[in-house]
Amino acid sequence: MSKIILTGPKFGVKKLKELRDPDILKSKFLKYICDKNHVTLSKKNNKVFIYHNFDCTSKDYTGRWYNTDLKKIEYTLNENEKLFTYIIPEYEDYEKQGKITKNIKLEIYFTEKGWKKLMKILG
Repeated sequence: MSKIILTGPKFGVKKLKELRDPDILKSKFLKYICDKNHVTLSKKNNKVFIYHNFDCTSKDYTGRWYNTDLKKIEYTLNENEKLFTYIIPEYEDYEKQGKITKNIKLEIYFTEKGWKKLMKILG
């Protein structure tokens, strides 16, 4: 099993710090631009598991999503922009009392270093 963790550009709980060499520049989810990101990708038996935790520190919004077999769903990769785009089929928004929203677009913008790590797993 191979596993990678991608982070950036900010981290910390009470006192935010900037990473000097982040893997992720930002992510966009709903109307939020999230500056705290943590993505774990693991590959086993030709299946790719992804878990993404994100925070928008300027709007005090947090969320997370995961998929147990990324190869079975549709996502797009834009190498020029180092952009991973995924449509989350169903999202339970805790900020809205657990309201289920369908087909939410999520974009993750990577640095060159982070993009190379991502490509090693997605190959």
